[in-house]
Amino acid sequence: MPLDSFPPEIISIIGNHITSINDLFNFLQSNRRLYNVLINSLYRRNTKADGGSALVWYASQGNETGIRSMLAAGGNINIREPKQAQSTALMEAVRHNHTSIVKVLLENGALPDAADLHSRRPLTLSTSARSEVAITKLLLDHGANINLVAFDKRAPLVEAIRSNQDAKVRLLLDHGADIHITHSRDAMSPLHVAAARNAKPAIIKVLVDAGIYVDAPDGRGRSPFK
Repeated sequence: MPLDSFPPEIISIIGNHITSINDLFNFLQSNRRLYNVLINSLYRRNTKADGGSALVWYASQGNETGIRSMLAAGGNINIREPKQAQSTALMEAVRHNHTSIVKVLLENGALPDAADLHSRRPLTLSTSARSEVAITKLLLDHGANINLVAFDKRAPLVEAIRSNQDAKVRLLLDHGADIHITHSRDAMSPLHVAAARNAKPAIIKVLVDAGIYVDAPDGRGRSPFK
């Protein structure tokens, strides 16, 4: 008698006797009916085992169904992956440019400023990468600290300038980014960074229009265009 023809109750009992979560995952992947019967059990067991680390994986894959199922099973939306960097689901959604997943996570209580062990934060990641502008806006609308800088990291405004993304520069300034924030031990202003990186003229213009000091020296006494 094929295993997938067993009643759901029997399949569930068999699943409960598979002690390893990885083994259970592999087992239910073998057949659609086994998957349908056992998937909720897998969600609950992952949540009970470590708070729901599968959330991070589902976020990286852009799997909204998996995320909502993990949350329904009691998963911790701010759980960290059990790896060295300890990234969050929100970080992974931003990293992989999954705008809809970022929205779901933030609407369900994901912390917008939670950093990984390398002090990387979602807003800095979104402004340094070619992610959708909508992701940066979602983070700002949900309270991400626009001027937060940790250790040797760069401010989101500086990251957007370095990556030559004028739309994000405008968005950050519209949300109150500090136009006079300095970068590095040389105290470079955003305009210094823009000049050094050969930024788009549109970025130079928006910085000047926002009131940046055009002739302000950096820590070595250099003005932006000298």
